[in-house]
Amino acid sequence: MARPLDEWQQLVAEALSHERTMQWTLAALAYEGAIPPPEGLGLTPKEMAGPLQCSASRVRRLIQVWRAFPDPAQRPPTLYFEHFVVAVATADPQGWVDTAADREWSVAQLRDAIRALKAADPDEVRRTTVERRWRAWCNAYEAADPQTQASMRQQVADWLAAHPVARRPVA
Repeated sequence: MARPLDEWQQLVAEALSHERTMQWTLAALAYEGAIPPPEGLGLTPKEMAGPLQCSASRVRRLIQVWRAFPDPAQRPPTLYFEHFVVAVATADPQGWVDTAADREWSVAQLRDAIRALKAADPDEVRRTTVERRWRAWCNAYEAADPQTQASMRQQVADWLAAHPVARRPVA
């Protein structure tokens, strides 16, 4: 005899809840694994991909999601983990997550809204690209030894000296 519908629905809800919890746990573990020693393990995404059973690209995205949303209070419970994955590719991840929760968007609807904004506002693409590059530079800087950090600071100072326009505030 089949289960009653309400029991089946409860089991589905519990399974989905466990899946969401698992994704956040994997994101936390990926972030922890990437922290340089002695506080963390200093693993690369490629080294974590096997144990986490996903690609190195997915590991990088898990780390990005955890960095953007480390506090459970930032995560509307009505959204799937993939909402957060899509949102971190923007300059304003929290804003997109909040909008998706308020409007009860699916992941596809969120993705479509972001694409529409980027198509309508080329500056949004530039902001997102700059933000992504800045995060990558900061991550490399944090992972570097003091001598490499000093070299990186000098490279930035040299670039700024050669590009005085870049020092002007953006309106």
